[in-house]
Amino acid sequence: MIPSTNSPSVPFFPQCVNWLLDNQLFDGSWGLPDCHPLLLKDALLSTSACVLALKQWGLGEEQINRGLRFIESNIASAYDENQHSPIGFDIVFPSLVESLQSLGINLSLGATSLEAMIYKREMEIRR
Repeated sequence: MIPSTNSPSVPFFPQCVNWLLDNQLFDGSWGLPDCHPLLLKDALLSTSACVLALKQWGLGEEQINRGLRFIESNIASAYDENQHSPIGFDIVFPSLVESLQSLGINLSLGATSLEAMIYKREMEIRR
């Protein structure tokens, strides 16, 4: 999401944005194809980051919407203790959700769920 030195409205690495536009998986996520069902937190992270990047540059409305549907339909995985949790998930994922909100994207998580994620993040940071 680094802007070009010539124009702040253009990405410094447009080939990366093009990759995002061209490599979304059928289910709306970005990540490993045929992902193991216990690795959904990893897919939530990568998909949230990709949606954030596309929204930042105002590109890929269809891809953004498909990514948001994936996130919302798999959000229960974020709270599932049986899911494999990538290192830093409890810190990074709530921050991505907050960044998406700052760009006008409000995921259907429920206020309590977001508050719980933020509380867990703060506890992890203090640890």
